Amino acid sequence: MLPDRIDWHQRFIQQSNWTISIREHLSTKLNFCDAENIIELGCGTGVITEWLRSIHCHNVYGLDVDRTNLQTGKTHYNDQTITCADVYHSPFPEGMFDISLFHYFLMWMSDPLEALIEIKRITKKGGLIIALAEPDYGGRIDFPNELTVMGKLQTNTLLSAGADPFIGRKLGHLFNKIGLSNINIGLLGAEWKMPVQKYEIEGEWGVISDDLDKQLSINEIDKLKDINEKAYEADERILFVPTFYAWGFTQL
Repeated sequence: MLPDRIDWHQRFIQQSNWTISIREHLSTKLNFCDAENIIELGCGTGVITEWLRSIHCHNVYGLDVDRTNLQTGKTHYNDQTITCADVYHSPFPEGMFDISLFHYFLMWMSDPLEALIEIKRITKKGGLIIALAEPDYGGRIDFPNELTVMGKLQTNTLLSAGADPFIGRKLGHLFNKIGLSNINIGLLGAEWKMPVQKYEIEGEWGVISDDLDKQLSINEIDKLKDINEKAYEADERILFVPTFYAWGFTQL
């Protein structure tokens, strides 16, 4: 379950900024705008769904189980076609969508294979299923070294919340299990543009501190925050979580 005290709309915007390059690349390579119907599963507040509309995709749909996120999204993007439903029991007919995609989504599924089976059902034969971003905390890098502990603690928090922090490396396996063809798997590149804006640091720390809250004392968290902020000020902070993308075609 997502913590209430985080501004999730801003967090989703931040995550979308991390993946803009791969989305732009794939939208051209895979002809998103030729799709008659396209859906984002786990659309949250609709940030990626709105991006799809902004590049002139035709009929864009969103689905998410969290009604609060969807209501928040409507205050920002009131023209979206969104549905509140469980991905395991989506209300859409078989083969409705030319493209079904998701973004930081499978990691939160209690049964990602079953979720993909349902996503395949609503995707037309010969259609595309695309994982835009799924992380793998097993390869996380933090610098300065004193911050390495944060990766281990955040991984523990994700596991405790029922998420799979190692889902990225499993995309090929999962796509093969549901019988997709012409599967492509890649890893998002990384670059660090310094200085980082203060609001970006604060937004990221809001999530980190929530993850650390039940594992460290306030003093320990404050000490890590101080190291984190000073590293950014010195243009030395490195935080890298390998993030995978993948796509494949349903069988004709």
